[in-house]
Amino acid sequence: MVDFRRELGPQLEDLRSKGLFCDVTMVFPQDGRKMHVHRNILASCSQYFRSLFTFNMTTSGHIEVEIPGVTYPDMELCEEFLLEHISTDNAVGIFKLAKYLHCRCLERQALHFLLKNFVAVSTCSNEFLQLSPDELGQILRADELIIGSEDYACHAVVKWVDFLPDVRSAYLPQLLASIRLGLISTATYNTLMQKFSSLPTDSEAMCLLQKGVGWKNRRQVRPHFTREWYENENESFEHSLAYHAMVTVDKVLYVIGGYTTVKYLNSAKKFEPLTKTWSEIAPMHSSRCYVCAAELNGDIYACGGFDGTNRHSSVERYCPGRNQWQMVADMSSIRSDAGACGVDGKLYVAGGFSGTECLNTAESFDPSSNQWTLLTPMTCQRSGVTVVAFKHAVYAIGGFNGSVRLDEVEKYYPDRGAWFPVKEMQKGRSNFAAAVIEDRIFVVGGYDGSGTTGHVEYYESEKDEWTEADNLRVGRSAASACTVKGLHNIQEFTFYGKEARLVAHSGALDWQNSLMCSPHATRTWTIHTRSRSKRAS
Repeated sequence: MVDFRRELGPQLEDLRSKGLFCDVTMVFPQDGRKMHVHRNILASCSQYFRSLFTFNMTTSGHIEVEIPGVTYPDMELCEEFLLEHISTDNAVGIFKLAKYLHCRCLERQALHFLLKNFVAVSTCSNEFLQLSPDELGQILRADELIIGSEDYACHAVVKWVDFLPDVRSAYLPQLLASIRLGLISTATYNTLMQKFSSLPTDSEAMCLLQKGVGWKNRRQVRPHFTREWYENENESFEHSLAYHAMVTVDKVLYVIGGYTTVKYLNSAKKFEPLTKTWSEIAPMHSSRCYVCAAELNGDIYACGGFDGTNRHSSVERYCPGRNQWQMVADMSSIRSDAGACGVDGKLYVAGGFSGTECLNTAESFDPSSNQWTLLTPMTCQRSGVTVVAFKHAVYAIGGFNGSVRLDEVEKYYPDRGAWFPVKEMQKGRSNFAAAVIEDRIFVVGGYDGSGTTGHVEYYESEKDEWTEADNLRVGRSAASACTVKGLHNIQEFTFYGKEARLVAHSGALDWQNSLMCSPHATRTWTIHTRSRSKRAS
């Protein structure tokens, strides 16, 4: 079924922008510009405009209303200012204001911020308690809500209800129905049962909780069934590629250099997830296989590598806005198979292979001075190392020391100028991919000394431990990984793509099978009658 409420806002904005069916013209006398609007819509969402239009409604025809003391650019600047300053503390207020004033773009951005930062908003912002039950339910039901555990949603509901328990307890069933109760922990379930023990056992809220624990105890709906890997053939490379680098800038993926089994590449390409299109960008000055790359201040730095004959100490910088590569200062060492990342305005490169030995050296680059600075060496040599920026530190993970594939991990704090040990991985590996997702470092695939592996694990700094995740369907070495945040069409990159909602609502799939192969296909099922899966990441 089409959600006409969701379609209404964009359709009305399209009519307004084209001047269709507008019956009021707002005139800004200070600059003489005009804005065509619909009186009924403005009056319904703003007491100011309701009073203004009621006072001026001497005729049912088209009228002009002057807005004194405000220019047209002022109106645009107000919205732009709010868009740029949405934060944990004010996101709820801006969201409610945008709804009240019918500012659809601002409302969408504020809602997107709330979905992305819900845990921080619900725990730290006083404005969270001002959400209406419908607004909180809208957020909790959203497939795009990013929370590490469904327990956070439960804690948020309890906090919201406790603020005005006499009034808000009536909305408890509505809010519980918006949570994936089958995915909450046993501890949280027990807390909820104890918290609301005064409710009748046959009340709607208690029935929902009891159903939730029933789903939780069924093997078919355990969350690990929703984390399978799949191949997306529509976004595949035209040719095989290895020992390349991949970087994200402004929601666009860039693939830098690499090796095709017959050619060392100086070429680079980009993939735009919003349009699902690949395109070539300007080539680098040098061919670079075993290249490491990182984003810094909106630019991409490609460091070192191997061109089939020589290994490089050279570095070049790519500006997406100009589509141009520019050489910058060389590193102090020749490096291929190193790792790179950007932390707090500086570029860090560690490890690699010089052509004769694996390296334990590291250095940083300051773009303001175009200079490299040697850092304290790592505790061990690392070629085929992966370097990740995580919580203002530089993590050097795995690699090859000339004898064995390493499971050792260490981190470098720039403000302390030293390396510190980190819990070792479950499996030693080199030439693997890594990325940060939801405050976890994921390492994917690689070479473990005996062959290419599909093993995947992730690191949580709070626990200082690695946890095994679902393995790749096919082992991969010499691969790259990156994350893209804030994609509005993220659903199209899940197992069933843009057809996920249609498939889930049509009932065309057996829900147990869909849980095992497609996390997104089950996210739109209502909690009253069907199982629901984990949320988006």
